[in-house]
Amino acid sequence: MNDTRAEKDLTEVRYYRPTLGSGTFVELYASRKAGLYRYGFPDTTAPKNVLVDASHVLSSYRGQGLEQHFVAGNISIVSTKKGNTDLKYMGWGAYDNVRIVGDPYANQLTPSHLRVGTELLPGPSTFAATSTVLSHTRSFWERTRLPTILSNSPTNLHHTSPTPPVSAPYSPSTTPASSLASACPSSPRTKRAVMSTRGFPQGSDGWELGKKTRDEWNVNGLGRITTPDTNVTKLTQLYTAMYFMYLLPTRKTGENPGWNSSEPYDDDIFTLWDTHRCTTALFHILQEDYYAEFIRSLIDTYRHTGWLPDGRSSFSNGAVQGGTNADNVLADAYVKGVAGTSPDRGINWEDAYKALLKNANTEPLNNHDLRDPTGSTAESKGALPDYSQLGYITPSSMNDFSLAVVAAGLGKDTFAANLNRSRNWRNHWNTNMTALNFTSFLAPPQYQRLPAPGYPLMRRLLLARRLLPGAAYMGGPERFVQRLEKTFEPGAYPGNRPFGNTIFNPGNEPSSTTPYLYHYAGRQDLAVRRSRHIAKSYYVPKPDGLPGNSDAGNMISLYPMTGTPLFLIGSPGFADLTIHLGGNAARKLRITSTGGETPFTCAR
Repeated sequence: MNDTRAEKDLTEVRYYRPTLGSGTFVELYASRKAGLYRYGFPDTTAPKNVLVDASHVLSSYRGQGLEQHFVAGNISIVSTKKGNTDLKYMGWGAYDNVRIVGDPYANQLTPSHLRVGTELLPGPSTFAATSTVLSHTRSFWERTRLPTILSNSPTNLHHTSPTPPVSAPYSPSTTPASSLASACPSSPRTKRAVMSTRGFPQGSDGWELGKKTRDEWNVNGLGRITTPDTNVTKLTQLYTAMYFMYLLPTRKTGENPGWNSSEPYDDDIFTLWDTHRCTTALFHILQEDYYAEFIRSLIDTYRHTGWLPDGRSSFSNGAVQGGTNADNVLADAYVKGVAGTSPDRGINWEDAYKALLKNANTEPLNNHDLRDPTGSTAESKGALPDYSQLGYITPSSMNDFSLAVVAAGLGKDTFAANLNRSRNWRNHWNTNMTALNFTSFLAPPQYQRLPAPGYPLMRRLLLARRLLPGAAYMGGPERFVQRLEKTFEPGAYPGNRPFGNTIFNPGNEPSSTTPYLYHYAGRQDLAVRRSRHIAKSYYVPKPDGLPGNSDAGNMISLYPMTGTPLFLIGSPGFADLTIHLGGNAARKLRITSTGGETPFTCAR
């Protein structure tokens, strides 16, 4: 897709169409479990080809080694029915790496039917090859689950080659040429992939499928928040943010090749160290039943893998960062009473407690990740021995607090010990460090000055779960407000040039908390002022309209303090907004605003 564009890409919920400078275009239609592709070519005499490539992978665009590796694959071209000239391709591909450090994972490309010579196309197409074969196996083959995956594949392993590609080019012979194909790229089980594509409306051009998908999004997803507001910019921002939030994780119940379970299964969890800050809490508000099943999936993953996932994709855990953030998600769900509507209340909190306890006390095996070979990067705390000995790895304090919260609710005798451990962040508090005319920071005790302000300073402000004592440690409410003001001061930091060289960085998820921290000093007015300025200055509805990462944005002027039943409230950005609460269609929360830019909120 490196060609020039003949026009702007067309994007809608359920539909995407890029048109290249050559006139070739592709239309992608989405359903819940599979996709429909339509390729179109200009009416010229130039050759027209489509390459179905099982060996295509994503490269590392930042040079950090976070790319895909093609491990194995197959494509076969067969008749749709015996004696029929209509063809289809079937195949699979297995890949490893990305952020997953573990077994390779397999995806079905198919059954992807190339409906040739039917009502979808006026003429036949020609394949340049009838089949392609497995490519470059790796040394870890025998110790992975790939043999099991291969046994479920549409064709058996029949050849090895040291060089890719595994592909099948074909040439539509109609004028103007076009072709339609369906695919289910998510399932490692062929029969389930077949079932996922059978629901497609036959004889359509994709719009009927797209309409069903759009209706489902509107009813079950975007329709959870409604407003009579007609401001197109504000509406686009609201629903685009909701759309992105809903894209992950992916519900794959019944598709997991690793174990059989009656519990829900979610994959593509990317990643709880970011999304635990506000996305998971918002799921609880908007989609309580779904979210309760997500919590059950986390616990069931622990039952079968031995660990809670921080990030999980393609049926493998990895990576973990900044503590074990699934702990925070479970504790947040527990204190807020997430249960869903299942008769047995759904969530097994005793098993959840066991998972939290294991994360707190058991060192995981080293997975030998080249990015950090000193310990596990896929599960739990690779630095647990250091934390146990030294007691000042700050994110682990939040995890200890999460365990203490659940232990208290379940009446466990570990409550007091873990509550005490949750105060370990104080062991990392340096009362002698100075920076930017402030004293006392979260930093190693041997440091006298903060080496570089900016991101480190931002991290040192974010004692979000201990802000009341944290404000006292920083000199009291007035000095705490002054520190917060410093983060928004233009020119205070040599970095962050796109944002006026402020310490505050709207492109980095932890910064999302910063404007709401004024609440802990009794300054809701400043919280509203700063959050509104951020929204208006850095977010616009256009392709480059995000300042950076988009996976932990501030929604509807609420900021949840994970692990507590507390929401920090700003002021509404809409004059009239209704939140349709999950779990019961009759429950609604209506928010109205008559004060314009007035920063204060009144609850009635």
